[in-house]
Amino acid sequence: MEQARAGLQRFGGYLAAMVLPNIGAFIAWGLITALFIPAGWLPDATLAKLVTPIITYLLPVLIGYSGGKLVHGHRGGVVGAVATVGIAVGSSVRCSSAR
Repeated sequence: MEQARAGLQRFGGYLAAMVLPNIGAFIAWGLITALFIPAGWLPDATLAKLVTPIITYLLPVLIGYSGGKLVHGHRGGVVGAVATVGIAVGSSVRCSSAR
């Protein structure tokens, strides 16, 4: 039981190490969304166009880079980012606001 718990905690630490360095990007996306979408505080159609590409492409690529960097430094980060872009572009799942 202890071994499974330690493995799960190690896995959770790995996931946290991928996401936590990118918290600033998540906060920036949240602020852009809260400010500029049509129902936001300062609606702006031009700046609202940032919301979908950031959540669809930028944030996953940042997390992919961070995960790859944990595995094999800068080179691993590049591989992780390229793989993430391939998955994001090749996926048939699209954000509902992208239609």
